[in-house]
Amino acid sequence: MRFRSARSTAAWQQPIRRAREAPPICEAKQLKVASRCRKDGYCLELALPRQVLNGFDPEENSRLGFAYLVTDHEHGEQTWSVPGRFPFHPSTWAAVQLKGK
Repeated sequence: MRFRSARSTAAWQQPIRRAREAPPICEAKQLKVASRCRKDGYCLELALPRQVLNGFDPEENSRLGFAYLVTDHEHGEQTWSVPGRFPFHPSTWAAVQLKGK
């Protein structure tokens, strides 16, 4: 990930509201994020190291619940799989299929 831009990009993990158990929250510096602004929008790339996926075992299940909220200070917010502000319960999230290297 080597995108560069004058605008800043940040990613962090949010606690899950009303979770049965609170998973450990990773440090923002563990998440690798890059962005690039284009004329027709932007590209955003996020890498989640295995150690931040608490309790996830890819040999048991290669699918992961996933949702995001992108905040663009000029164009507003964009979400995927859940409406409105975070956090939402993971049962409402979409599933993504993970592929190994």
